[in-house]
Amino acid sequence: MAFWGKKKQFVRVPVGQLRPGMHVSLAERWLDHPFLLNEFTLESEEQIGIIAALGMTSVLWCAEASIEPAAPSAAPAGPSGADAVAAARQERQARRHKTSKSRARTDQAGKAYQAAATQLREAFSVAYSSPQTAVEKASAIVAEVAGAFASNQEVSIVLLSDRLAGSNLHTHAINVMLLSLLIGKSWQMDEASLNEMGLGSLFHDIGKLKVPDAVRLKPEAEWNRADHSFMQMHPDLGAKMTLTLPEFGPSARAIVALHHEHFDGSGYPFRLAGEKIPLAVRCATVADRYDDLCNPA
Repeated sequence: MAFWGKKKQFVRVPVGQLRPGMHVSLAERWLDHPFLLNEFTLESEEQIGIIAALGMTSVLWCAEASIEPAAPSAAPAGPSGADAVAAARQERQARRHKTSKSRARTDQAGKAYQAAATQLREAFSVAYSSPQTAVEKASAIVAEVAGAFASNQEVSIVLLSDRLAGSNLHTHAINVMLLSLLIGKSWQMDEASLNEMGLGSLFHDIGKLKVPDAVRLKPEAEWNRADHSFMQMHPDLGAKMTLTLPEFGPSARAIVALHHEHFDGSGYPFRLAGEKIPLAVRCATVADRYDDLCNPA
C-alpha cells in the first residue's frame, strides 16, 4: 500500500460514524478491548458493535490505511451487546492459546531435530567400519523422530527452512528424509513403504563419505572435471555399502543408487527417464533438490 513505511495520520471520529473498511486504532484502550491487535481494519458491522458495546464514544481513524478512505458517513452503528464482546474476547484467548501451543510444538520439534542430527552423525561415523550399527542407529531415527515431524507439516516446514548452523551432510539427510515422508504421506503410501523410503532418504548421500574431503568440501563452482567424476561416483559407492544390509529393501537401495536420475533423462548414473525411475526415488530426488535450493551449502 501507499502508506507502507510511512507514519500513519489518525483523526478522532465518533463510534457512530464507523463502517467496515475503516482502519482504526484502539491503542488507548488496549487493556479493555477483546481484539487481537490494537490497530486493524474493520471487517464487519459486528466489530463496530463490539466497540460500541465497550462504551467507547470515539476511536482513532486513519484514512490512507483504510479500504474506504473517504470521510465516514453519519449512519450510526449500535452496540451488539455484551454477548458479542464476550465472544470476541473468547476468540482472542483461543488464538493466543493456539499460538502458544504452536510455539511449544516447534520448540520441542527443534530439540528432537538437533538430537536426530547428533544421532545421525554418530551413525555415519561408523557407516563403513560397522554398517550394521549405523543402520540400526538410523532406523531408530526414522521410527522415533520422522513420524512425529511428518504428522505436523507446519512444524516440519519451519525447521526445514531454518536449518541448524553448520549445515552439513547430517542435517541435509534429515531434511531429505522429512521431505520425502511428507511427499509419501500426501500420496497415501503405506507405513512399510514410508519406513523404507525414510531409511533410503536418510542414507541417500552416504557414498559421499568415500569421496576425498578435498573434493567433497570444495564449493561446486570450483570443481574441475575430475572432481565432477568423483562426486558422480557417490551413488554407486553408497549402493554397494547397502548390499549386505537386509534392512535395505529394493526401494531404499534404489534411492541411494538413483537419487540423481532426472525425469527428463539428463541425470546419472544411468540416464533413466520418466516411469523407469521408481516412485520412491522420485520422491527423494525432489526432496533432495528442494533442500539444496532452500539451504545451499
